[in-house]
Amino acid sequence: MTDFDSLTRDLNVKRNSLLVPVSEGDLESFEKSIKPPNFLPPDYRRFLRKYNGGSFIECVIMETPVGPVVVAQFYSLLESDEYYIVRAWNNLSGYISEGFLPIAVDPGGSYFVIDLTPSRNGVVDFWDHENQKFTFIADSFSEFIGKMEVDS
Repeated sequence: MTDFDSLTRDLNVKRNSLLVPVSEGDLESFEKSIKPPNFLPPDYRRFLRKYNGGSFIECVIMETPVGPVVVAQFYSLLESDEYYIVRAWNNLSGYISEGFLPIAVDPGGSYFVIDLTPSRNGVVDFWDHENQKFTFIADSFSEFIGKMEVDS
């Protein structure tokens, strides 16, 4: 399991001063709003509870079927945040099925999504907005974080 405390140290997380940790009640309300209602994977819930989004200095996942991908920003549950997860989810609703939740974005506007369907719950995929194709990235959110490196 990934040590999320090392996230800020190892990956140079830039914290938006407006972001605050998410309360359990806010997380439960958000889970009920997901169509169909669903529970977030425990590791992703812990990340939202503690960090509620954030951005990185040139973080990259080098080994993927489509080559290196950059993780620029994680979505938050703060409605006033530019990277509000519900806004991103609504924007994607006509393009991807309901079982996918956007959790992060790359600099070019493609998305990292977490699969909430029962058969793949917690799997993280990359959704390229140009060709509208999914690429497998990690079996879990923790593995996704673990694959991130600071681009040198």
